[in-house]
Amino acid sequence: MTTALEVIDSAVKIGLGALITALATHWAAGRGRRHELAKLAGQDRRELLRAAAALLEQATGATNLATFGLAHVPDGSSTNTRQLVEALNKLGEARSLAVLSGSRPLAEEIAKLRGAMEDLCGYFLSSGVDYSIPAANAKIARLNESWPRIYAELERAYARTYGAA
Repeated sequence: MTTALEVIDSAVKIGLGALITALATHWAAGRGRRHELAKLAGQDRRELLRAAAALLEQATGATNLATFGLAHVPDGSSTNTRQLVEALNKLGEARSLAVLSGSRPLAEEIAKLRGAMEDLCGYFLSSGVDYSIPAANAKIARLNESWPRIYAELERAYARTYGAA
């Protein structure tokens, strides 16, 4: 004959086993969910950094076209001005994307580049067609000084999305 004590003993063993299984399952599911979220966040950051890099290259291209146009096609000043403004806008977008990606150092370097670009734009807009080539080249050289730092920060930020660096 089965006693009440044996029934209670079996119930406790079954219940305890079920409770341990439930807790282990909950812990494993939470850990898997956190891992999946971290993986998705890394993918998002990489996409933001790729988009920022593309905008930086587009801004450079627009600036190159504008400065070439200012030097060689004085009639196209409205097109050149529009390209300079487009370059500034793209740098602003790239900085925003860098901030969203979590890379403040990259955003700061892009802000410095944008400041140098604003200086160049202001110079061209205030000088018109009577600008000094050495003065313009000095401002362009300031732009070019930013690139090694920007590339280094892009590389660091991208590596961090994989958990490196």
